[in-house]
Amino acid sequence: MKPRNSHYLRWRSRMRSIPQIVGCFAVLFFLMMDRSEPVNAQTYEAISPVDVKPFMNGEKLKYKVKWGFFNLGSAEVSQGLLQDAGDDMFCLSAQTQSAPWLPFVHVDFEDSALLRSDHPSNLWFHFVDNRSKSWATYSHDSGSTSLLMKGCDQEEDSVTKTLDEKSPVYDALGLFMLIRELSGSGLEVKVPVVVDYKLKSIELKFPRGTEAIRVPAFKGRILAHRFESMGNWSDKYADGAHATVTGWVSAHSAAVPLIFKMKILVGSIDVKLASYVRPGWIPPTVPSSTEIEAAVDARNK
Repeated sequence: MKPRNSHYLRWRSRMRSIPQIVGCFAVLFFLMMDRSEPVNAQTYEAISPVDVKPFMNGEKLKYKVKWGFFNLGSAEVSQGLLQDAGDDMFCLSAQTQSAPWLPFVHVDFEDSALLRSDHPSNLWFHFVDNRSKSWATYSHDSGSTSLLMKGCDQEEDSVTKTLDEKSPVYDALGLFMLIRELSGSGLEVKVPVVVDYKLKSIELKFPRGTEAIRVPAFKGRILAHRFESMGNWSDKYADGAHATVTGWVSAHSAAVPLIFKMKILVGSIDVKLASYVRPGWIPPTVPSSTEIEAAVDARNK
């Protein structure tokens, strides 16, 4: 039996939460706070949630995880069409790594999933911890209502569980896409998610309004919808931290996640979009006051 490193296990849980926003990021955040400014509703209008289409072949999103000005790690989420499976089946992957300078911590996770663009509930999901070689696979057969969970933990004990579940359930990457699809909808929903071989529930709220926020991926401000999530449970390694996340998603049909703030015992984890690749996407940036004045002057001449 391999001994557990308590520092590593705490950080592993927190870093593993990045794509979950669920899933989505680790300590004592107080040095740097974002200032979100409301957008004049007469000037800017959010894209209707009906038009949201977050699935896109070739998309790649890179995020930085920070505590104030200190870099804690990074995450990358990419997606592409599954070959020979039609135009509605996508393969998503996520890689999460801690910064090399962190003491006692070496996080190196990989997630992958198969999802349908019309409904991103769990079909097949696989998680690997490259440090400990532990892994987990979740697959849900809606035809037989069987949720199959297999894996091997850090102590090299194999796990196999089966649950009878008729309703759709969500894995980390499926929840990532569901949040994108519902952004700005005005809905409040409760979603079943698979966590540590168990089904948990998470509450999601999607207010309709828009805000103008700043992220490293863009020079100016960008229009975004805010969302909130709350899970009344905690991971066995997370020191009692609940799955509480506030985030912002671009107010555009692409619905690109921009910021996640995950509360822990003190402060929050700060995750921001650092760079992106999305074919054909024009981000809904907000012009600066200088640009607006220049446009007005040019029009009045």
